[in-house]
Amino acid sequence: MINNWSQLHNSIINTLNIIDSMSHNTGHRDYQEIIENSEIYYLFDYQNNEAVSHNNNQYAIDAFKEIFEYYGNCSSLLILISHLKNPEYIISQIINSNQPCAHFINYARSCIINYYIPSKLIDRCSERFPIRDLDISRLMVTDSSEMIGHHLCFFNNLLPDIIPNEVRVSLYILSEYELEVLLNVLTKSINIIKTYFLSSCISIENKIKLLKLSSSDHLSKILTFSIIHDTNINANIISDDVFLVELFQTLYIKGDFNYWMNYVNSYPCRFPNIQVNLGKALAIINSPKALDSYLNSIILHNNSLDHSYTNSREPVMHCLTSFKQHSTLALQFSCWEKAFRIWSEWNFGYTQNDLLFSVSSSELDYPVIQYFLNNVTDKEREQFITKTWDDLSSIDNTWHTSHSELISYYYRCASILQLPYHANLAYEKNGSIVDLSLRFNLEISKYNQMLFGA
Repeated sequence: MINNWSQLHNSIINTLNIIDSMSHNTGHRDYQEIIENSEIYYLFDYQNNEAVSHNNNQYAIDAFKEIFEYYGNCSSLLILISHLKNPEYIISQIINSNQPCAHFINYARSCIINYYIPSKLIDRCSERFPIRDLDISRLMVTDSSEMIGHHLCFFNNLLPDIIPNEVRVSLYILSEYELEVLLNVLTKSINIIKTYFLSSCISIENKIKLLKLSSSDHLSKILTFSIIHDTNINANIISDDVFLVELFQTLYIKGDFNYWMNYVNSYPCRFPNIQVNLGKALAIINSPKALDSYLNSIILHNNSLDHSYTNSREPVMHCLTSFKQHSTLALQFSCWEKAFRIWSEWNFGYTQNDLLFSVSSSELDYPVIQYFLNNVTDKEREQFITKTWDDLSSIDNTWHTSHSELISYYYRCASILQLPYHANLAYEKNGSIVDLSLRFNLEISKYNQMLFGA
């Protein structure tokens, strides 16, 4: 047990000397076992050891500060710190506001450059997908983003735990104190998987800083994949929306907004945690072009209201509710207008000969309801409802090639009517509430109920 400053100082030096001697051994080096059995490790394990006081912890930090000033072997010092509890905190306290010495930075840089993915994992990669699929040239093709993102997600449950401690701490040092050096290292890496692995150890704030600084298209895209995937596996990343809003603003400025909308927004339900921030970003960007990219990227489906299952209707509502809270009325008007036009042209898959056998919803329900609330008058909304009812009433006067098409005609009209009815109800409540869980049943004859299965 360490009882005084001298023992504490000597314990650190002794541990460093053991690490130094092990580093010259070409055989197996189990630094972790040596460090975790040392007295210094006990002093930093204050979360699991109630006997360790804050004062003892501070004494250890002060001792590290003193040793850091004169100890010549940066590699041993970095190895020791990286295997202690909360190494990032220790580094921040040792370096504080001072710039790390060049030798320390160079060692961290070399540590990152020399990192390699374990051969067993590489073999698994080769079995799972062709190497050519993850060539950096594929990153530039918009249609490849789906495939690349899918492959990279395969590794998410391994990261960042699979990254060696020294590499993780090296990434922290460069991202906090020498971002330009880290940018240079990552830019030179043409291995998508390796760069993605390394990105998992960098804070979202620093990833966005790198994204802003980067002139490399392949690095920018890998960093963005990493940030977006983090939102699904790390709930803490969305506690402060500033960073994600800044991400989408940066992507728009760099001219990559359309690329990323096609990836994250074709199926918004895959990335539910970004929706509120994306909506706020759309409002701040304040561009009809960005709205076009957003709305055109959403793939529309007929989602039966008879069944409850995951779809993108609610995520789009969450996104555009946030957008509505932060945007101008003119931009909102434009958004609702564009959404209605897309929805009308799609017409529940009519041009694709989709068949409907139940009242259905779509991903654009919320903005279309807003269209009926804000872009048309009460009279125009009622005229739309009347026209749709007229179409429904003329069902017997329209030629249908099959009974299935007859049924689809009915359910297409019934599905269309849901949204102006939603708008009417919201209008009665001063337009403050849109409850997508509601369903409006049509009053039709018993014969038609039997005919359509309604």
